[in-house]
Amino acid sequence: MSYSQSIAAGAGSLSGGEGSQRATGAPLRDPRTRVLLEAPIVRTLLRMVVPNLLVMLAQAATGLVETYFVGKLGTEQMRWLVSRLSSSVSC
Repeated sequence: MSYSQSIAAGAGSLSGGEGSQRATGAPLRDPRTRVLLEAPIVRTLLRMVVPNLLVMLAQAATGLVETYFVGKLGTEQMRWLVSRLSSSVSC
C-alpha cells in the first residue's frame, strides 16, 4: 500500500468509521457541525463573531456611561462612595 493510499484509508476513520455512516455512505453529522465544516469560512466566522462583538460593545458602553455619571459626582459624594466601597472590600 502506498503512502497516499494509506492516507486515504485513514481519512475514513476520522469521520467516525463505517459504523457511523448511512446506507448511502454519507457520514452522520449534526447540521451545525456540517455548517462549521462545509460553509464558507468568512460567513461562518462572521456568524460566530457578531454576537460576541455586540456583547463586548455593550459592556464597553456600560462602562463609559457609568464613568460619565460617576464623574458628575461632587467631592462629598465621592468621599462617601469611596468610604462605602473600601469598607465592603475585605482582603
